[in-house]
Amino acid sequence: MYVYIIIIIIAILFVFLLFPFIYTETFESSSPLRLTWIKQWTQQNAIYRPHQSQNLDQVKQNAITALKQIPQFVVKPQEFTRKIHNQTHSFSNILGHPPSFNPRRPYIILSTHIDGPTMNQCPAATDAITAVGVIIELARQLLSQTPDFNLMVVFFDGEEAIDGKWSNETILSGSTHFVKTLKHLPSQVYVFDLIGGSTQDPFLAFSNRPRSFPTMKDLAKINRAIYPNTQLFIDPDEKTSDQEVEHDATPFAKQSIPVIDLIPSNFPKNHHTEKDTYENVDWTFVEIFANVVYAHLQNVSLSLSL
Repeated sequence: MYVYIIIIIIAILFVFLLFPFIYTETFESSSPLRLTWIKQWTQQNAIYRPHQSQNLDQVKQNAITALKQIPQFVVKPQEFTRKIHNQTHSFSNILGHPPSFNPRRPYIILSTHIDGPTMNQCPAATDAITAVGVIIELARQLLSQTPDFNLMVVFFDGEEAIDGKWSNETILSGSTHFVKTLKHLPSQVYVFDLIGGSTQDPFLAFSNRPRSFPTMKDLAKINRAIYPNTQLFIDPDEKTSDQEVEHDATPFAKQSIPVIDLIPSNFPKNHHTEKDTYENVDWTFVEIFANVVYAHLQNVSLSLSL
């Protein structure tokens, strides 16, 4: 009798102590995406990095280095200036694509911003270092399977207000400049932000972006198939958001370029605070997001390869 009780207690302790490792290993073994790498990237780069800081320069260099580890991936900075409050400020977006990239053919853009806010010494893990890591990992895996996938990666500088005061004059510097330089328009732009807040704050299509509804419907369908117990992407037929969020999708939408805002309609509770750290990232959120988007982009790649 006592032997059985001891065996049961040991079994319970085994489950509770090792479940986190089992859960991670399940993800790593069942998905080609490396969640461990995304975690390491976030831990290294979730640091206070306001406009024109040394920290931001270092994170940009880390992103360039990581992108260049993708075989033959072409990476280049896009430098520009903008006058804000009668002062000229320097910015630098990061652009990347495979060597076969041809903007005259249909192509997609995977994008997010790389700078952080000026206030509260915020490390800005979800805003948007996790998204940078997810995009790098998505590009790596997608191109390993389809080397001629016609895609571009863009990390925008200057999304955040350079003086901490959110206004049209101080925000979205990188995405606004990038859109102005486009000679051949993409068939679809994906803008990631605030990835890893809470699975209780899902992605809703924005009612003022009806062209994004088919993409969100596909993401929601894939989500239901892969993770039936956690719906992170909501079908627009069920619910949309009436909010008008100003972020890097806005300059594309203003030019009628197809764009989907992959940003939770409810911002994370740690948004723009010192608590937006690696330790407070919801990694279940990141896992679901990355795998669902990856499955969706696999389908997209079939129509955008040579």
